[in-house]
Amino acid sequence: MIAVKINSDKKWSVLRELMRIDSVNVVKGPVYFLSEEQFRKLQEVGAHYELLTEEEAQTKWRELSQRLSNGPPMRPARRYEIYLPMTYNDGQLIEDEKFIQTEAELLEHFEGVTLMQRRSETALKGLWRYAGEVYSDEITIALIYAYETEETDEWLTSYKEGLKDRFQPLEVLIVAFPVEVI
Repeated sequence: MIAVKINSDKKWSVLRELMRIDSVNVVKGPVYFLSEEQFRKLQEVGAHYELLTEEEAQTKWRELSQRLSNGPPMRPARRYEIYLPMTYNDGQLIEDEKFIQTEAELLEHFEGVTLMQRRSETALKGLWRYAGEVYSDEITIALIYAYETEETDEWLTSYKEGLKDRFQPLEVLIVAFPVEVI
């Protein structure tokens, strides 16, 4: 893993490109841990970045590991999946800015989000029926883990309405699964 600070004013669109390759691990700072392929893409798009020294990278990785392991063992939580369409109902691609805004909001509220973004040739495909008609979507799924399940349920219920306005689907699917965090 290669540790970098991304200093570009287009940081969120750069991250979106990197997430098309693989998920990105984030440490507050913000420091991003990238694969070699993602690092090559970062250089290719011409983003301004600062490469961390090996010592700085190890310190940040320990911070991330400690933050992830600080909770008590087997703490009950929920995994939330937010299904977002990649295209509008007319087939036009949804603007990157809308995904960037959503990622930023989820990161701000939950301090972590994983976007299961796929390249177009392997995009996640969803089929669903509404009012007797079958619809097909290319989708991405935002994954969130949270301990405060009642508060989170209320927040996501409200947030869902904003997502419906932003992405203009007939419905935004949000599902929750009980998990235990070790």
